Amino acid sequence: METVPPAIPQSWSNAALGQLFADTSVARWVELPWICVMGETSSGKSTVLSQLSGIELPTDHTLTTKIPTLIQLRHDAVCQAHIQLIPWNHHSRIHNNNQHSDIGEEQHHHKVILTEEQWHEIPLQIRHAQELVTENGDATIRTDWWVSVSIQGPHVSHPFTLVDLPGLLQNSPEHPDIPQQVQALWKSIQHERSILLAVHPSTSDFHNAAVWASSSSSDFITIPVLTKPDLIDPGAESAVVNLLKGQHPLPLKGFHLIKGRGQAALDQSIEQALREEERFFQQQEPWKSITDTTCLGTIHLREKLSRMQLDLWRKTLPSIVQEIRRKRVEASRVMEQYRPIQDRRRYFQEQSQSLVAKLQASIQGRSSYSAGARLHQACTEYADSIRQGSLYTVRSVVEGAHVLVTTPRGVVPGGVVHIDKHFCCVDFIHEDHSSSEALFDRVGIPIQDHKVEVDDVWLEGLKVYIAREGGVCDSLKKIPFHCVRTDPSWLKEKIAATRTDELACFLNVDIFKAVVADFVEADWRPPCDKLLQITEDVARKAVSESIQSTLDERYPLLQSLLERHCRAVVRSLMDHAREQVDMHLAAEKQPYTLDLLLLENIAEARHRSLRRELEIAFRLDQEGGVYDTQAIQAIMDDVFERQKHKTIEDHTAEEMEIILESYGKIATRRVLDRSPMICWEVLRSLIPAIQESFWSVSEEELIECTQDQEDTRTKYIAAREEFEEMEKALRIFESL
Repeated sequence: METVPPAIPQSWSNAALGQLFADTSVARWVELPWICVMGETSSGKSTVLSQLSGIELPTDHTLTTKIPTLIQLRHDAVCQAHIQLIPWNHHSRIHNNNQHSDIGEEQHHHKVILTEEQWHEIPLQIRHAQELVTENGDATIRTDWWVSVSIQGPHVSHPFTLVDLPGLLQNSPEHPDIPQQVQALWKSIQHERSILLAVHPSTSDFHNAAVWASSSSSDFITIPVLTKPDLIDPGAESAVVNLLKGQHPLPLKGFHLIKGRGQAALDQSIEQALREEERFFQQQEPWKSITDTTCLGTIHLREKLSRMQLDLWRKTLPSIVQEIRRKRVEASRVMEQYRPIQDRRRYFQEQSQSLVAKLQASIQGRSSYSAGARLHQACTEYADSIRQGSLYTVRSVVEGAHVLVTTPRGVVPGGVVHIDKHFCCVDFIHEDHSSSEALFDRVGIPIQDHKVEVDDVWLEGLKVYIAREGGVCDSLKKIPFHCVRTDPSWLKEKIAATRTDELACFLNVDIFKAVVADFVEADWRPPCDKLLQITEDVARKAVSESIQSTLDERYPLLQSLLERHCRAVVRSLMDHAREQVDMHLAAEKQPYTLDLLLLENIAEARHRSLRRELEIAFRLDQEGGVYDTQAIQAIMDDVFERQKHKTIEDHTAEEMEIILESYGKIATRRVLDRSPMICWEVLRSLIPAIQESFWSVSEEELIECTQDQEDTRTKYIAAREEFEEMEKALRIFESL
């Protein structure tokens, strides 16, 4: 657990802080206490910066600061100036995404070191650095590159960190977007660790100045600085005096007044200008009469800024160090992510093993996408579809099925229109039975206050009704299930379509095989095909998500290579699975079984309908059944007489239905298990097959697929640079 560093002790000096800025570029990533100088063009901003820093800065009547300039002052025995371009990625809110770091090698490596004898070249070198990243004559503001100016020497008494921001143009017909760019930059650079130096000429209207509006937030330390007091119209000095004394309605307080060199005195040195400024405030009215002289002149402003910057460091140091530590950890993570690969084969094996582990977790249901759970659900849906097929339900009484209702007087055909737990209701099919007592309790009942359509079925109390034309309905009889069986007449057409010249009184095996084959294709093939497709989709998605979660965007060619191998494996496994399912279904089209239960079921089912018809005719399901011998004989004669009137097709269809039902129960059990087993074998074989496929990847393929892109190299270098700067900054803090 990281400890919070202590606040800066009083023994710390600004020189120590200057070391941090001079020896590191940590300010590119972490918001450090600095002094931002902002103002409109021709406000005297460059003069204020020059007199505060003690170095000459570029100045003329046009927009000169096209990119921000970071000025770092440090006390040192050696006098040197370092001027260079630095890429600036300090928080995305500063970086302008519409601009690109499209400069060449010269700009990337541009760095100039000047000795004291070359001091006069500083403004020229600053301007040259700006021009390297801006086209000649282009006034566009750039924020993705900054000019860094590091000044060290024994003459530096106040080691400030200053940021020179582009000046604001109120009216720019040639570049109408410049004011918005500058204001956006001003806003982005302001943070709770910055001191804002808002510069404005005392000769202009300062009540509505744009620089005040951009810097008057109470969240920041703002020092309003007035310039050009020597150009104030005689008699107008009192307004400025009131500002210095705090006697004004403006929200800003603590105004400071600076006198810089005019155009006629630009040949003066900065030291001469500071002496002239001191004489001016000591000798000129009304300035010499101001009691609090700390609000006048550059020297006092330096001391004030030095003290405020040190206080700000003491206040924000704990959070700064914590942020640096966080940045170091993040940079280390990015470095590790984009570190150049030394052993490609080992890297490939590590990535492959990670992919396989995640794929295994997906199959076993231990990841966000559970391939095993999805296939299990698909198998459950598959089983439901198979059980609803005709071979499994060939003699099941379901709603909509054509059935035969057995009565004491014979059999009545009809269609099931309602099913309850203990009974069903059957509507007539032939008009001859439209009033049958076997199907209806009452017919032709007027419908009152009930909006229904023809053939609608509804319950009212204990009765079930069906609507007819003409505003009437029929009351349906509640028929016990043991009095209802399926009508095998539908099989007559199939038998007739495949009938051979063999003796018609025997059930032909070819006819049975043809019917079973039709059922296999119509009822089993679609669920099997659907299950196979779902299995393929599940395998593909499990592989795809495992690859996506394993590999990053660093090596897109490697990701494509793995995807190709995995797709080929899935395709091969699925081709084999489809062949197995096809073979299984083809075998099921050739009915065969040694299951003795089949023969028992057939034997029992053959006499079931006749037995039931006799029981109903004898009224054995009711109290007071028939026990008279003559009556029994008459009933039996009647029942068997009806059996004699059945056609060969009727008997064949009944026999076919019985055998289909018995065989269907057995065959369905096989298909319920076989296809899911084949599909599960695909998932079980997936990992070893993929591993075997990965072993075939050649060294040439690995070399081709693991070449770092320029963007990756850039990210690694940037992360390494950031990490090193964070390390360096932490060492400085620890040493202090």
